[in-house]
Order: sequence, then C-alpha cells, then structure tokens
Amino acid sequence: MKKVFISLTLLLSIHISAAENRYIFDKLNRDDGLSDLSVSGIVQDKQGFLWFSTQGGLNRYDGKSFKIYRNIPFEKNTLPHQLIQTMYLDYDNSILWLGTYNGLSRFDIDTQMFTNYFHKTDDSQSLSNEVVTAVCKDADGAIWAGTLDGLNRLNTATGEIKRYYMEPGNSESVPHNIIRSIIRDKDNRIWIGTYNGICRYDRETDSFRRCCADSRGDTLFKSKFVMDMQQDEDGIIWIGNYGTGLVRFDPEKNSFTTIPFKENNIYKIEVREKNTIWIATWGNGLIEYNTQKKEQTGYRYSYTDKKSISHDIIYSLFRDNTNILWIGTNGNGINKLNRNKIDRRILKSDPQTKNSLSRGKANAILSDSFGDMWIGIYGGGLNRFIPSQNRVIRYKNIKSDISSLSNDVVTSVFEDSDLNIWIGTNNGLNLFNRSTGSFKRFLPVHGKNSISGTIINHICEDSEKNLWFGTYRNGLNRLDRETGSFTVYKNDPDLPGSIGANLVYCMIIDSEGRLWIATNKGLSMMNKNGTSFVNYFHNPEDRTSITNNSIRTLFEDSKKRLWLGTTGGGLLFYNNDGKFTHYTIDNGLSDNAINSITEDNNGNLWIGTSYGLNIFNPETKTFKLLTEKDGLWGMEFDTGIEKDSNGNIYLGSQHGIYKFSSNPEFSVNKAPKVILTDILLFNKPLISNEPYYNIKELKLKYNENFLTFIFSANDYKSPAQNSYAYRMDGIDKEWIFSGNRNSVTYSTIAPGKYTFRIKASNSDDIWTTEEKILSLIIKRPPWSSWYAYIFYILISAIIIYALIVIKSKSVLKAKVLELEETEIKLKKLNEELRGLTVIDSLTEIYNRRYLDIKYEAEWEHSTAYHKSISLIIIDIDDFKAYNDNYGHQAGDEVIRKTAAAVKNCLRQTGDIVARYGGEEFCVLMPDTRLADVEKVTKRCIEEVKKLNIEHLHSTDEKVVTISAGASSVIPERKITRFQFFEGVDKLLYESKNNGKNRYTCRYLKL
Repeated sequence: MKKVFISLTLLLSIHISAAENRYIFDKLNRDDGLSDLSVSGIVQDKQGFLWFSTQGGLNRYDGKSFKIYRNIPFEKNTLPHQLIQTMYLDYDNSILWLGTYNGLSRFDIDTQMFTNYFHKTDDSQSLSNEVVTAVCKDADGAIWAGTLDGLNRLNTATGEIKRYYMEPGNSESVPHNIIRSIIRDKDNRIWIGTYNGICRYDRETDSFRRCCADSRGDTLFKSKFVMDMQQDEDGIIWIGNYGTGLVRFDPEKNSFTTIPFKENNIYKIEVREKNTIWIATWGNGLIEYNTQKKEQTGYRYSYTDKKSISHDIIYSLFRDNTNILWIGTNGNGINKLNRNKIDRRILKSDPQTKNSLSRGKANAILSDSFGDMWIGIYGGGLNRFIPSQNRVIRYKNIKSDISSLSNDVVTSVFEDSDLNIWIGTNNGLNLFNRSTGSFKRFLPVHGKNSISGTIINHICEDSEKNLWFGTYRNGLNRLDRETGSFTVYKNDPDLPGSIGANLVYCMIIDSEGRLWIATNKGLSMMNKNGTSFVNYFHNPEDRTSITNNSIRTLFEDSKKRLWLGTTGGGLLFYNNDGKFTHYTIDNGLSDNAINSITEDNNGNLWIGTSYGLNIFNPETKTFKLLTEKDGLWGMEFDTGIEKDSNGNIYLGSQHGIYKFSSNPEFSVNKAPKVILTDILLFNKPLISNEPYYNIKELKLKYNENFLTFIFSANDYKSPAQNSYAYRMDGIDKEWIFSGNRNSVTYSTIAPGKYTFRIKASNSDDIWTTEEKILSLIIKRPPWSSWYAYIFYILISAIIIYALIVIKSKSVLKAKVLELEETEIKLKKLNEELRGLTVIDSLTEIYNRRYLDIKYEAEWEHSTAYHKSISLIIIDIDDFKAYNDNYGHQAGDEVIRKTAAAVKNCLRQTGDIVARYGGEEFCVLMPDTRLADVEKVTKRCIEEVKKLNIEHLHSTDEKVVTISAGASSVIPERKITRFQFFEGVDKLLYESKNNGKNRYTCRYLKL
C-alpha cells in the first residue's frame, strides 16, 4: 500500500503563557521519605499504591509514607542498580519491570521478589546493553526491552533473549540502536521509538516497518529523536520529540501532524485525559496542551512562588485513578497536581509587582455598579481594582494633602443608592469623588451635629436614603443627607432602651426594614419608633440566648433568615422569637471565631473564620471546610467579603483576595480503598511470606499478642486529611473513629478468634464502600489446650482417689470448699491489685506509672514511623489556697471533678489523661496536629471553668480554673521524651506567670 506522509505546521500563532499561578503544585521530597530527588517513572498498582522509580532506588507510596527498595550488595534478591531509568507495570499480574543501569529487573509486587536479567559481554543470549531505557509487554507475554544499544525480546517462560539491531542497508531492521520508547497499541501491535524515528514490529516476518522514513531509511521528522509515545482512547499515537515538538500520528492513515512548541525539547507525555495532553520538557517545565482549543499553557519553576512546579526538568508523568497528575523531576522530587486545587486568588500582594494589592488585612470588599472592586486594607489604604484594565489603583493618606484619604487603616467601603463611594477609616469618614479622584473628609467637630467618632467600622443605608455609620466606642450615627447633620445614638446605662454598646462592629437593615446592630456587648435592634432599642445579651443560664456578646458580623439570607457571626461563640440563627440557635465546632464548624458571612446562589452560607473557610447548608445543617487542600494559601480569613451580580464570591485574607463561583468543584467523589500496609508484633514488623494487604487470616501464638496495625487510604488528594475507623470484633463494642490517625495497637490480646475491620474516608469525607477485613486467631497456650485439660483431669482424678483413701469424705469436702473460697478471694484480690497499679484511686483515671509506660511506648512508635506526638500538662490554679480554706475533702472533690472534665474533652481513642501529681494532670495525644491539640486544650480550660466551683481565694477568677501548657513534636533520635516533657512543663508555668486560667500552645525549640 502506498505510504502517505503529511507534514503540517499549524498556521495559528500559539502562545505559551506563564500559568499565572492557576494551579498549585504540591511537593514530595526527601523530607517526606522519598529516596532520591530524580524520579524517572511513576505507576499505580491494583491496590492503589503509587510506585516511583528514582536514581536512588524503587519507592512505594501509600499517601502517608514511603517504602524503599534499594540495591543490596552481594544479595541476589535485590534491585540490580540504584539508578532506575524506566519502569513498566504489568497491571494484571502485579509485576513491575524496571530498566536500570545494570540490566532489567522483574519485581513481583505480591511476593516482593526480584528476578534480574543482565548484559554479559561474552553472552549473545543476554541483554544487548546494561542500560535499559524502555520496557513493554506484548500480547504473547514477552517483554520488550530497549537499551542504549539494541532492542531485546525476553521470553518470560524460558528466559531466552533475542536481540535486534539496526542493520545498515536493511530497511526492515530497527532504524536506530538507541531505543527510548516502546508501546503496545489497542490492536496489540508493538511500536518502537528510536533516535531515528519510529517503527512497527511485524510478528509474522519478525521484522520492522519504518513508518516515517524515506527511501534511505532516514526519518522525515524535523527531529529524529523520539523520546516517548502514547496512544489515546481514539487510537491516535502521540509522539514526543526532542527538538521538533509534539507529533500526532494516525496509524490507520499513516499520517503525521507536527504541533510546534516554543519549548520543543519534549521528554515525556501523558495523553489519558480527554482533550488534554500533558508534556514534560527537559529544562522548560510542564506544558498543558488542549487538543480542542489548540491552546498551550506552560508551568515553570518560580523562585518567589513556593506553589509553582519545583523544577523545570521533568523526568516522568503519570495520571492516577483519581485524575491527579504526578510529575517526577530530575533533581527536585515529585510534584502533585490536583486540577481542582486552583489558586483562586485574583489579587495578592507582591512587593516585586507595582500593580498588585497593598499588604495587610482586607477589612472590606465592595464590587460597585461599574464593575470595579474596592478593597479596604488595614494599613494599606484603599485599593481599586479595574478588571477591564487589569489595573490596581492605590489611594493612600498624604499628610500634606487634605483631599487625600484621611487614614491608611481602611475599615469599611460602601456604595450608596446614588453610586457614591463612602470609606470608613481609623481617622474619619471619607466620600470619594469619582471625577477628581479626591476625598472629602468627615470628622468630629465639637458643638456641631457632626459624626461622633473617628474610627468608622461599618456603613449601611436605609430605604429613605439615610446613611448609618457604626463607630468604634462612639456609638451609632445616622446621616440625614438632605441637611448633612448627624444623629448620634449611644449607650446610657441609666436609660432603658438605649443601644446595647458604643462599639459597633456591623449593621444591616433586613427585609422588614429593621436595623440590626452588632456590638461588642450584644445584639441591638432599633424599634420602629427610631428612638429605642431591643437588646439581646448572653445569659449563661439560658441556652437559647446568644453564645457570645461580641458579635462581629450580621447577614440576612435569601429566605429572610438572620445570621450572626460571633468572635468566639460560633454561628447563630435568630428564630424571630427572641431565641437563637447555635452552631459551633461541636456541630462541624472549623472555628468559633467568625469574621464574615455571605450566601451563594444555591442558598449555602460561606463563612470566613479565623481558621478556615466553611460552606454551610442551612437545610441539612452540615458544614464543608475548605483548607489548603482546596487551594487556600492560609486558614485565616479577614472581615472583607462580597458577592457580585454574577454570583461570584470574594473573600479577603492575608494572602490576597479569593474568588469563588457559586458552584466550585472541589470533591473527587470517589470512595477510597483502604489498605493494610503494616503489621507490627511487639513494635517490630511481622514476618510474612505475602504482603500485609493480602493477608486474610492471621494465626499467632498465645504470647504473640501485642499487635499494631497500620493502614492507609489510597486517595492522594490530601492524604493527611483522610480519616479512619477500625473495630476489633471481640474487643471493641463499636467502631472507633480515629480521625487522621492511621494506626492502632492492641496489647495483651486474650486467646480467641477476632475479626479486625478497617474503613476510611478521603479528605472530602467520602467513605469506603468495602471494609478491609482480617481474621485473627490467638492460639491458646499449651497448658490450656484440650489435651492439657485431659491430663489435668487424669491427675486430678488420681489425687482425689488418694485423698478419698487417706481422708474421710467430710474432711475432703471441707477442704475442697476452703480451696474454692481461697481461689475466689485470690482472683478478686489480683483484679483489684491490677487495677490499682494503673488507675488513680481518687479520680479513676490513669496514674503516673501507667502514663510513664504509655508515653515511652508511644514515643518509640512515633520515632520509628515519623509521626507526631502531643502533650498537654494541666495544673489547677491556686489549689493550695483552695485546700487551706475549704479543706482537703473539698480539695479532693475538685481534683476528681477536674479529672472528669478533662477526660470528657478527649477526641480519639488513643488519647489518655493521667493524674501526674497532686493537682497536676497530663494528656497524651499520639499522632495529633498542633491545631487539634490547641482545640482540646482550650476546651479543657472552658469545661473546668463551666464547673463553676466557687473559689473566693483565687488570684484570678472566683471559681476554680486551670492553666495548661501544650505542644506537639515529631520525635527524632537526638530528642528525648524527657526533654519534650520538660519543655511542655515550662509552657505550663509560662501560662501561670501570664495570669492563670489560660494556656500556652506552640512548637518547642528543642
């Protein structure tokens, strides 16, 4: 058949632009356990494990940790060389084929066995060269291995190897001896990419057909160096050339289309994503090519952007089963790209860029009627972003110019019904003149109807065009725009019906025309008469009152429901009857300090807090937390929030201004698979002939009963936020939800049959559909086996017969009864003694002895597996004074109640609380983040204070309180557990010295 060759160069001018931080690249490197920073290959096996071949060995990754396989000198069952050039996965058989710098290696994933094939100079049946650069399996089960000198076909059944070389003058030989890519297409044809184009293997003639060569055998590509080939779902083979760019090859038509790139040094490609080809270059970063739009986007390393790709030399690419793209670099580790994890900031502060946002907190955001965005920055003045010009204009205070902004601390921005822009600052109110770009200032003037304060926290407008201004400590102001006069409303303790407080944070006028005012001392509503207020305050005795008097923000949703955000009491809903419904961290809110609230087009509330962005569904009453895994650059949000006419939501933070649509895509929505990765027997790996994840039944001796199970979910979106639950039928009465902790230890398991179950969820809280189940049998000791009991019975019979002969029946009966009573007493005494050794008799929590044992064991476990361990040390404030004035019996009761309160604050099964001294307690929390430790510590202090135990002799409160020190650490061998404990103890006394009834929680410098 006549060959057809089509060489096309796209006529369109294609621009490769910088990615503008569109994507966020997560990193894995040596600090995470990767054996080497040059990653040549990536695959994913049946279990969901990711495998990385590197220049420092083979790595298996489960989302939490790496298992490394290296070359071990003088051993046969080992990797033949540390430097792996390529990797191929025989998925169905769970076999990895590794091309190394010392031959080809077959690694059986399930048996963990290596079988190696070497190059031998004097053996023509061995590999043609020691450096293996490409591997593929054909339909007959044979393995094709390309090297730097020839092609090889390995018969895996016999071990025989046949070599293929370029033969001068023979157009049916391979076109070059350097082989860089081998693939099997959907029709089971083998294609070979060389340094002189590509060819196809003809099985019938055992020869090769050069598909893009002229009569002399030379390739017609502009560059003959084929580095990689992949076939897409439509049957098109894409070719990555070093020097030409990307080539589209239709094998049915034998036609080629060249797609030029600015950076044509292509090394690897990934084509399994619909309409998208990912291209790895050698020195010019990563390129995303949209095959429909014919658009190319480049991603390069940036020294100033820690979320950019880590290196411009890309060594390998792989798309996993959750559509995450893994990028191996040649020198700076692995990059993980989750395409839903987008940098959603539209503006940020960049000292190197003149046209960027001012640095500081975004106190206010306004999208005006002309499409411009106004941002009030704390200390950074007023910023005006004009999207049509992609331009930021900064307005700042100029001391010599009274028409400039009055102060650089901007607290509020508002557009009135006449499209005027009003700006509240820390030194007066400003009115912006659009035509001149100047500002008119409004400041307090003694003796005139002027504004009452200089710090303007918030601005709103009523239906009669009156403007309302909330000030800092100077009450509420109403501006009559016709007369220009201000009416001031202030708190008067002697006047019932006055506003609740003079510090106004926020105001809204609801759909019924009611003016609501959020203050630092409760919520106020102006009556219809316009002269008096109804006030709502926190009442500790009334759980339907507001949770906290400091109310930071107010919002009325599309269903005319009023929501309150407090500075420490969470989210509140007003029930229109003077009562409030509360939502706090106990209901799923990430933090009780709320700074901003708005609503998306779907009726969900977006809530910016001091720790995380929450999306709340008022109908299902559920929260979804957005964190760094979703593209956030930090967890703290400012008070600035806005929703524009298109439904886009803008939120301010220290890292810039975020923009979200009302329907953002975050979730993978695919249940993970949970894998049992390790089993430890007395803290050492259990010896097994098969991988732990394949074990279905485990039989152990009676004294092999101290077991640790380590497990993982194969969802890699945000592995640190995957959650786990386990249950040992026969020991655990219900499922134990361990949060992010992926291990559990069972000690002194009694002989018997058990079933160990595990399930997991990904970071989007989607749980596994199938549990991992392991049957566990702990055998009885020899002395309690059935044949031992037969022996005991025989011996007992002989003894009884002898006793009958020697003694009378009555004496024997009395003796037997006496022995039985003694045995019962001894058993009861042993149980009491065992409890006394680890339980504190007063508080019924663990004692210091048990804490010391448990602390040592958990420290060693955390050191071995590079996991965090956390401590909280607690002391009752002014306890001696309490004992001296109320008596030791009352003091014991305080210790007992404090212990119970602290114990109730623990969040996961592995946490323990112990009485460490007289009035001192210690909480041990394995595998827990510092942020979670701080939450528990804070809750302990709150719960003890809620006990409301009178203590009139306290130097701080008049009730019993506690102080605490807390910290978290990932232990290293150079750090001892005693040093860490001493450091946390110092944090406790730092809290004591700072006034008691407080805590100090931070990382220690050890």
